[in-house]
Amino acid sequence: MIEFQKQDENLQKSATGNGNINWITLDCGKNFKAFSINGVKINKFKPHPIKKELYLAQTSTQCLNNISKQSKQPCFSYSQLYLSQNYGKTWELLTKYVSQFSWGYFEQYNNQIPIQRIYWIEETKNNKNQNRNPLIESRNFYLSDDFLITKQLLIQKGNAFYLHKNYLYVAQLQSKDTLAIQLLVSNPSLKDQKFRQIRLQEELLNHKFSILDAEEGQVFLNVSHLGLTSPLGKLYISDSSGINFSSSLNGQVRSDNGRVDFERLEGIYGIYISNIFTKEKTDHITKIYSREDTQDNHLEIDNSHSQILKDLQKIETMITFDKGAIWQRIPKPKNENTCKGLNCNLNIHSSSNTLYNSFYSSKNAIGLVFANGNVGPYLLHDKENVNTYISRDAGLTWYELKKGAYVFEIGDHGSIIVIGKDKDYSKTKEVEYSLDEGQTWTKIQVSEEEIQIENIITEPNNTSTTFIVIGRIDKLINNEIHEVGVVITIDFSNVFSEKCTNEDYEQWTPHGYQNKQCLMGKKVTYLRRKLDSLCLNGEQFQRIVNEQTCECTEEDWECDFGYERQGQGPCIAEKDYFFKPPKPEQCDKYYFEPTGYRKIAGNNCQRGVDRSPVQKKCPGKGILGVLMKVLFIVGSFGFVIYLRKSLVYLAILSFEQVKEIIWKKKDYIDFSGVKQEDDDKQNDEYANYLKKRQKKNYFDDNL
Repeated sequence: MIEFQKQDENLQKSATGNGNINWITLDCGKNFKAFSINGVKINKFKPHPIKKELYLAQTSTQCLNNISKQSKQPCFSYSQLYLSQNYGKTWELLTKYVSQFSWGYFEQYNNQIPIQRIYWIEETKNNKNQNRNPLIESRNFYLSDDFLITKQLLIQKGNAFYLHKNYLYVAQLQSKDTLAIQLLVSNPSLKDQKFRQIRLQEELLNHKFSILDAEEGQVFLNVSHLGLTSPLGKLYISDSSGINFSSSLNGQVRSDNGRVDFERLEGIYGIYISNIFTKEKTDHITKIYSREDTQDNHLEIDNSHSQILKDLQKIETMITFDKGAIWQRIPKPKNENTCKGLNCNLNIHSSSNTLYNSFYSSKNAIGLVFANGNVGPYLLHDKENVNTYISRDAGLTWYELKKGAYVFEIGDHGSIIVIGKDKDYSKTKEVEYSLDEGQTWTKIQVSEEEIQIENIITEPNNTSTTFIVIGRIDKLINNEIHEVGVVITIDFSNVFSEKCTNEDYEQWTPHGYQNKQCLMGKKVTYLRRKLDSLCLNGEQFQRIVNEQTCECTEEDWECDFGYERQGQGPCIAEKDYFFKPPKPEQCDKYYFEPTGYRKIAGNNCQRGVDRSPVQKKCPGKGILGVLMKVLFIVGSFGFVIYLRKSLVYLAILSFEQVKEIIWKKKDYIDFSGVKQEDDDKQNDEYANYLKKRQKKNYFDDNL
């Protein structure tokens, strides 16, 4: 199998073969050069984000039953991290027993941190076989800014990490007995890393969670609250800090390896799709996994899980146009006439299974989306019911593109689409292309022999007219049939007769189902090519025409920490969550009381609907606060305030009466601050709630 990984957005790619030889291309597939590290296969390969000559690579020692495959001497199995500074010509061993690694530099950092920065996780105090368990105490998270000449221990017992240009998450093991961990977050654009623990409403005990997306100034997090084998999870979304998470969607479909049916539409902020189990199915699964830990229940869980994975029934596709604030079903395609009634929705295949291609879009083909799926109440998996669909308005409306499942790719900003039959349907010698977004198709032969098409790709920006078909072909080798990989390059530049002019474009403004003008607080107008214009956009084509700020609507607000939306209704407080104003000594003039909502991170709306937290004066800051804190003695009289339940009583008493109250009463307010009779009970409840929120969870080691 050949695996392509992006390095430079225009030129450089790498490929890893099944053998011990690896390949690199500097000209987008025209020429490949072989390279190797001591004749050993590379398991993982990471080119530097901006320095094209720098590579990191991970290999494993070649041992079979603790005997070296090469020297036949005793050996142990462990991973090794290598560095090349000359396009893979020579390699330097950096360290051993590495389970995860990454360059720590992003182009937008502008040299705020060293370009040599590397993050990695290493098992320490081991000189035998590397421990492959997901969570162990001897793993640590490190940083180096000088190619590991020196190294800094960042998180002891750090077992896995997720790196994004704005967020760095690390899973730290808390207990080897319960496998409890906490999830820490930091800003990787800073030279010095400072980590904070995330906040979730629900308790996480030995559960898996997966970071799904962090591209739009917030983080989407899926948590499997029902245990390691549960096929469903709950979706949370953070604020801009990546620390405070609130509920977004329940019943998300997830696989054993942490893949979750969740996809972002590229190029337009705020649009995502996700697959969920129906409420009936979610409740059924929750009931099974929440029962007592008995042998019968283990058997029922195993049987139910197998049945769920086998049937994959009662799964629905949801879409959001406001970053998960509100989710809803996708209406059936415009050219679908066979399904009648209310339960005719489009359901789309995603990443939890590998049967069909996932939802696909490109930031340089704004609004153009492809998917494999079906129309009906639920998602179907048998190939007789799966078709290929297209949307040209960012998922708002859809059309059936082809009967059956196809793989697809976009070129020249969307002016050309290339598709091929999915490998599970049949072998083929052909692919098809369209210059009018699927209105008409032209077939071309790409192989003398029939191939199984695995994928069709182009350069990462989707601006070129050159495509690469990746597949498998049967070859007769030594009188035996072997399946081998094949790569075919196709140049479509000659199929266009002319380049587009101004008359070939129309204006288009994306929007959701409710607000017909705006998305994420903005009205953005784009240029898109007309359907009947069969011209070439060109690689430098620019799309945005105009941007305007919109008034805020309900779609611009999401649930705040501690609150959850009921369907498409309002945000209400989660059970066991309540807001308590700060104590006077912890408050400076004002505090903000939550309304249950917060503006979606990155939303630009102004005025209109306002769900912002309400500013209030701190307890003890008004006139009553003055009376609470200061005893004014006028002659032989003084003031004192009583609080019983929620009522306030002001009395003028003699100084002797005041002294007697101070000594004999338990429910008075002294001069240092306010205290209600039931404060201790409420404080205990809040402490218990905070205690419940301590993170005890299982972090997907594939993050």
